[in-house]
Amino acid sequence: MQDGQRIRTEFLATVPAGASAPQLAEFLTLELRESVGLNQAQQAAVFALLRDELASGPTVANGREALLRDKSIVGRRIRQWLSPRQRRKFDFTYREDFLALFTFVRLN
Repeated sequence: MQDGQRIRTEFLATVPAGASAPQLAEFLTLELRESVGLNQAQQAAVFALLRDELASGPTVANGREALLRDKSIVGRRIRQWLSPRQRRKFDFTYREDFLALFTFVRLN
């Protein structure tokens, strides 16, 4: 859970309250780029997936709820795009349940 708290703290320090779906998707994509070494194609795919998931509801809060609800599906999809080395880093950093990456999106 330390990584989840670290991500939340960094996000709050860099993005104003009420962040949009694209802002949150970009932040999460950059976090993944830095932690597992995403290449440009992977970054584009991850960003689009996260942006679409976060924009799936009528409000940003609904999109966050959708991402939390679907975290296993989203996490598994991201893992599919990773190399074996990246998967090991991803699993080590964000655990099998991806909670360390996605729980901080409960921001108000």
